[in-house]
Amino acid sequence: MVIEVVRCLTDNLCYLVGDGETDARVLVDASEIHPLRNALGPNILSAVLLTHHHHDHIGGLTKLPTAPLYCSDRDSERVPTAGGGPIRIFDDHTTISWKELTGHDLPIHARSLHIPGHTEGQMAFLIVDQRSGQHDLFVGDTLFTLGCGRCLEGTPEQLFQSVAKLKRLPGETRVHFGHEYSERNFKFLKKYETQLDAEGIANTWKTFEVPQNGQIRKAPRLDEELRLNPFLQFTDVATFTRWRRLRDLG
Repeated sequence: MVIEVVRCLTDNLCYLVGDGETDARVLVDASEIHPLRNALGPNILSAVLLTHHHHDHIGGLTKLPTAPLYCSDRDSERVPTAGGGPIRIFDDHTTISWKELTGHDLPIHARSLHIPGHTEGQMAFLIVDQRSGQHDLFVGDTLFTLGCGRCLEGTPEQLFQSVAKLKRLPGETRVHFGHEYSERNFKFLKKYETQLDAEGIANTWKTFEVPQNGQIRKAPRLDEELRLNPFLQFTDVATFTRWRRLRDLG
């Protein structure tokens, strides 16, 4: 599988996923049209996977080439179509083949995961290439480098359970985030490092090298992020909630 990161707006990250053999592309989120159109080029947009309904993830939908849009049932009534194409609902743990997504019969499939907390309809998509064993997880705004999303519609309890669901995926899974927040999350952890040490949280995050000169972090393996990210290490809802609310304060 070939994954192209498309930078949009200020710090949004969208993704074009290709199979390496055809000109079919599956887009994850659609923040704004111009960078997406440039990245797509002559390739064919076969489908759009939408993680959630927020404006910075759907702003380019209506101007895309016509394609099916896959999203949660909750979001299906509050997002526009992808260029006038159909909207198809992804339930939790729905699996769809690459042939269904693109028309090309290759051993690749996508699985949806309902992960509410940031929003009620938030979805993650796990795309597995059986040719190579490659696993790629697109989490929208539920997880970030060294952090997690805010609870804007859901509850901290929901977000904690959603994070726990993601943690159970294979460790070799590559995690693709909806924003590049590496620097701001590292600064937050640095600010509260004494409290984190007191919580008994592993200090491996201190070895994290923040991307420089406007670069983005290469998608980490899930097991790497588990070692670095304190929000993946909190083991109870109360602690998770306390730190998420502290993060809300900056």
